[in-house]
Amino acid sequence: MLNHFSPGNYRFVPGHATFSSGTVADDGYQIVRATFRHMLPVADGFVAMQQHLQSVGRSTQAVCGLELRSPKPFTPPDFAVFNAGYVKLLTQYGLHLGDLAPAARSNLAPVLPAHTPNVPSMYGFSYTLPGKTTCPNFIVAGVGDLRSGGVGPEFSIRYGETTPDAIREKSLFVMNGVGKMIAAMGASWADVTGCNYYATHAMDEALHRELLVPMGAAGALGMTWFYVKPPVTIMELEIDARSVSAEIVI
Repeated sequence: MLNHFSPGNYRFVPGHATFSSGTVADDGYQIVRATFRHMLPVADGFVAMQQHLQSVGRSTQAVCGLELRSPKPFTPPDFAVFNAGYVKLLTQYGLHLGDLAPAARSNLAPVLPAHTPNVPSMYGFSYTLPGKTTCPNFIVAGVGDLRSGGVGPEFSIRYGETTPDAIREKSLFVMNGVGKMIAAMGASWADVTGCNYYATHAMDEALHRELLVPMGAAGALGMTWFYVKPPVTIMELEIDARSVSAEIVI
């Protein structure tokens, strides 16, 4: 069931106090994805995000997706501490609804030093804007190789295994999860305009083919591989997807 975040002009799949599982724009609204040319510390990113939204006549409550980067993967306890501070920022900017956060989120840890921030940072954000669309505009939050229920080794798919067979099983599990979120928002893979694969494990040709199959015609766009690690140490990979009307760099 979708909840409605009327100030942002979108509906969302309830997830956690920190982020939703996905967001879909209301009728008469589209989604724009903005990435920073240079990522900013999270608090500074919120300020820059607000300034951009003001320039296009939107409030921060129009934000339906946030993309973060961290210096390294968090341990589960450290992740809880980070999220507590993150929720305070969401609340400050009007992006919290009771015990739920309407906006979707991805949070990755770059591996190469040149791409690794010194502190948790904002890579980009997505927001709703009035406009007609030919298909649903949506954001699917990063789906990781964890079963629902918690963040711990017991929820991990083949915990600690990184053989090609294990990565294949994890990847197909995650891709199936992304597909379920897309369907929950009344959309389909055919509506997708972008899909990201987040891992340090390269896809071989066979796996790449398998992951493109469920995308159907959208598979012609391919998948973007980010050489990063998921946000928590017990995870190996993450995938997200989106359908947006425009992408900009600020």
